Amino acid sequence: MAGSLTPSQIEAFKRDGCVFPITVFDDDEIARFSSAFEDYIAANRLQDPTLPPAEREKALIFPHLRLDWVYDIVTHPRVADAMESILGPDVMMWDAKLFPKAPRSTSFVAWHQDGAYMPMEPIDHVVTAWIALSPSIKANGAMQVVPGTHANGQIPHVKTFAKENLLSYGQKLEGADVTSDKVVDVELQPGQMSIHHMFVVHGSPPNYSDQARLGISVNYLVPDVIDRAERPRPARLLKGEDRFRHFESFERPVAA
Repeated sequence: MAGSLTPSQIEAFKRDGCVFPITVFDDDEIARFSSAFEDYIAANRLQDPTLPPAEREKALIFPHLRLDWVYDIVTHPRVADAMESILGPDVMMWDAKLFPKAPRSTSFVAWHQDGAYMPMEPIDHVVTAWIALSPSIKANGAMQVVPGTHANGQIPHVKTFAKENLLSYGQKLEGADVTSDKVVDVELQPGQMSIHHMFVVHGSPPNYSDQARLGISVNYLVPDVIDRAERPRPARLLKGEDRFRHFESFERPVAA
């Protein structure tokens, strides 16, 4: 299989359901993207605890359709090259969400599986990338995974709508036992990313440090995937060919 990942990285994804770190951006790109992210946080009051949850969620979802700098991140050729190693020669970018975690924040991401709430078929033709635009380390609430759990398939979830849970529905695993000895911290430096399977169990704790954690979650897929949602979202072809035409495309947003 072509793409930029090494055989050992591809094997890690198959075995663990997650591979990291993968370097995709240089220093100049990191400076541009992180500065734009920080400006966006300030302009939209995303670190203001009084901001209504609905306003915050609106500012975080579908950023690739509104913000030119997010589009440039999620469609970057080096990101697409890495995805080719996992998905094959035909790669589409489908969805994204901003994940800023403020310093001394109590916000967290509960243990969950991405595939449990995505109406995509076949789900194993979809993956998630987590792209770091600041250090994402244990101290500031880096993502954590439980390696190998993707092999167990889908686990039941419940929607809690908990205010501090950064997931859209506050979803979490129902009755699952996640012990600390099984957990791996997915530590990344700015410009690095991880790729994880739709069924690997993952989450992230609060940021107890004085340093913000800035990241973007992005979904990529093979063109044969069907979106069963009532209102399917668009997807953009990044590599190869789309022979199925299941998705409308989208263009780069015009800079504000």
